[in-house]
Amino acid sequence: MFKEFEEAKLLPGPYEFVELVEGYDYYFAFDSWEIGKAIIKPEYPHAPPSKEIYVVRLYAKPGYKEYAPYYWDLAPARLVWELVRILPNMDYVNFGLKIWRVGSGPAAHFGVQIVPLAEIPKPIRHMSKSGTI
Repeated sequence: MFKEFEEAKLLPGPYEFVELVEGYDYYFAFDSWEIGKAIIKPEYPHAPPSKEIYVVRLYAKPGYKEYAPYYWDLAPARLVWELVRILPNMDYVNFGLKIWRVGSGPAAHFGVQIVPLAEIPKPIRHMSKSGTI
C-alpha cells in the first residue's frame, strides 16, 4: 500500500466530485493535490448507510475553474490508485491531466495522460451528454 493511503485523513467539505462519463475527455490543471477520505451515503440497493472512500483532491490553477470550491474531487477507486501512483512524480507546474472513462459501474477503467498546459482549455468546462458538469 502507498504511504499516501496510510496517512489519508478526512477531507473537509464541501466535496466537488466529478462524474466521469464514458466517451468524454476531462482535463485538470492544478497547483497541488492531496489524498484523503470522504464519507458518502451510497444509494444503490442494500447499501450501507454510509461508506468511507479514498478521494484525490486536485487544487485548480487560478483561472482554470470558474466556480468555488477551487478544487476537484476524484473518487473512483481504480482512478484513485492510478493517480496516487502518477502524481508524486508529476511536473504539475507545466503539465495537467487528461482523464477518460471506459465502461460503466464498478467495472469501469480509466485512462490517464499527462498533457502540456497549452492543451488544456481555460476555464475548464467538463461536458457530459446531459450538459456541463
